[in-house]
Amino acid sequence: MAWEELLAGGAMGFFGSVPVAGPVALVVVTRGLNSDFKSGIAISVGAGVAEGFIAGLVFAGLGFASSKLEWLEPCLDFAGVAVLILIGFWFALKGVGGGAAKV
Repeated sequence: MAWEELLAGGAMGFFGSVPVAGPVALVVVTRGLNSDFKSGIAISVGAGVAEGFIAGLVFAGLGFASSKLEWLEPCLDFAGVAVLILIGFWFALKGVGGGAAKV
């Protein structure tokens, strides 16, 4: 069971990091602008593997912790709902992005 969680977390982390962001995106874009595509791809894949590994560890660790502590899973469910409600309020008050481009 832990292997399934580890593989699922790794896959989610890897595919979730495919659209790279932050400093990694800056390095990848810089390499692309310098026509060093192989290096840019290598950096993207390396960042994806590292992020997938970390996500797998976190996913497996949460699965292990929630199996040992019965009270943890309902608390995490409540926290997830609370965060989604807060995000909804944020978007309702502040709006979403800068809007669509006008043609």
